[in-house]
Amino acid sequence: MDTPLYITAQAGFVLLTLVYIGLFAREIGKGVNATSWDTKRRKKFIGQMTTTILIWAGFVTTWSLSGKMSDFSLFPF
Repeated sequence: MDTPLYITAQAGFVLLTLVYIGLFAREIGKGVNATSWDTKRRKKFIGQMTTTILIWAGFVTTWSLSGKMSDFSLFPF
């Protein structure tokens, strides 16, 4: 299934995911900047959120590539 349309669709899903992660990060940043927290606490929170998002994205990517998401007999637990 390495047709140009399939590859384009895969690239589109990756791009869409990156766009939404970027938008989410931007809104989190705007929200944190609107707080009265000091700079150290803001940086710590943004770092924790970034780490959490990257771990989540890595987990979902690994789970998808393993083929477990396409096995619908696994759900519900």
